[in-house]
Amino acid sequence: MLFPTLLLAGIAAAAPGALDKRQTAADICSSGTPYCCQLDVLGVADVTCVDPPGNRANVTDFQDTCAETGTSAGCCVLGDVLTLALICSTPQ
Repeated sequence: MLFPTLLLAGIAAAAPGALDKRQTAADICSSGTPYCCQLDVLGVADVTCVDPPGNRANVTDFQDTCAETGTSAGCCVLGDVLTLALICSTPQ
């Protein structure tokens, strides 16, 4: 009788808690992939781009996360080419 009680308690303890609502990259950048970049060249090319660290709940979080590292948030169509991203726009 003790085993079913312990089994039920173990299953209840292992159940996941509430999940946070996070936006996907497609929600934040309708055209392209989100990147944090150091230098923007006329919106055509961004230099030294990396994936944004941490979780992004919305566009403001994405921009703030990039700003914390001294970079600018951008939505780039072609990216991850030797830390260069092409055809970038400001996230909306």
